[in-house]
Amino acid sequence: RYLADKRRIMQVFKYQDKPQKLEVWADTDFAGCPRTRKSTSGGLVQIGEHVVKTWSTTQGVVATSSGEAEFYALCRGAATGLGLLSYLSDLGIEAVLRCHSDSSAARAVASRRGLGKLRHVHTRFLWLHSQVAQKALLLQSAHGPQNPADALTKPLVESELLRHCTKIGLSFDVSAPHSGGESGE
Repeated sequence: RYLADKRRIMQVFKYQDKPQKLEVWADTDFAGCPRTRKSTSGGLVQIGEHVVKTWSTTQGVVATSSGEAEFYALCRGAATGLGLLSYLSDLGIEAVLRCHSDSSAARAVASRRGLGKLRHVHTRFLWLHSQVAQKALLLQSAHGPQNPADALTKPLVESELLRHCTKIGLSFDVSAPHSGGESGE
């Protein structure tokens, strides 16, 4: 019903100077699938002000806490960001990678060395520790309502969804004609 009067969504790429930053936003809905109890990771990458990548996927493992689920989402975002940072470098563009998460637990796990008492975290995600220690990326706090990845993990009320869309350069064209295959035209 929400999309019925929104025939088209547009992504606007306004002119910007050579970007100096690559922003990654990550979020999850802990144990959101009622059947499998797996979490959904959502995220997006901005080069300057332009969104160039988004994702919303079910995590491959069942996280035992919201912090663990958020850490896995942060790993996905960091990996995607590091790949794009390398691509920008190949194009001669040097930028700083910032990974935003609204989870202080995920940022804390990513910032420490070793697992400590977190033996349940899958070891394949521990590469993020060395990347943070080497300062290949910066971890940033993102207050939940300001995190645009929030829209990729859970249903939101219209006003919140529109706020996130506007923040990342998306707008709805409600005047666009519907080309939904009605007969008689």
